[in-house]
Amino acid sequence: PLKYLFVQARSEAPENIAGKFCQLCLLAVWLKSPLKFLQEKFRGKAMPETISFVLNGESVEIFVVPNMPLADVLRDHFHLTGTKIGCRSGDCGACTVIVNGLTVNSCLIPVGKVQGADILTIEGLNRVDRQFNAGHDHLPSKSSSSDYLHPSQQAFIDQGAVQCGLCIPGMIMSAKALLDQNPEPDDADIRKGMGGNLCRCTGYVKIEKAVRQAAEVLRKQKGENG
Repeated sequence: PLKYLFVQARSEAPENIAGKFCQLCLLAVWLKSPLKFLQEKFRGKAMPETISFVLNGESVEIFVVPNMPLADVLRDHFHLTGTKIGCRSGDCGACTVIVNGLTVNSCLIPVGKVQGADILTIEGLNRVDRQFNAGHDHLPSKSSSSDYLHPSQQAFIDQGAVQCGLCIPGMIMSAKALLDQNPEPDDADIRKGMGGNLCRCTGYVKIEKAVRQAAEVLRKQKGENG
């Protein structure tokens, strides 16, 4: 459009050139406004990229903006809604998952930070445990994810540590990470290991009993394995 108006202006009589020049100026302003709007809208915004990692034992990849919270990616893109969202500030622990063996608040960590990482959610617990049990005849190995629970999950049921359920997936993931690192925790170890998870329904006595039961079961399984 600018080139067209410029050519037209050159062919006009001198008295019309000023008018054409005004048209050129108005067109330039008109074109600049949306460009400026787009620049301001997307200034500082991350562009989508492909991010790959291992999720519950399976290699996956996703095309998203790298600053999207891992919790939202797990829930909205992979439909793993066992990871709960409570505070979005890293205080409640409901969104706890295990990344490379360590617990993280998935509401705080951007998905771009887990490129190439190994991520475990509550949905993957029984799968991981079945992989370990598959080579040992004396330990249960089921084909369905619904007919076998990880010892930590079963312990929370046995001890009546589950109430509304919102905090429980995060609690269980913290318990697993604790027991992986410390198979024989004392009461102080349990309280420290579970310190990042809040329960708004009740006290923590039954939760601590559940972690102690899970530790005992896991030690027994390890002992039977030799």
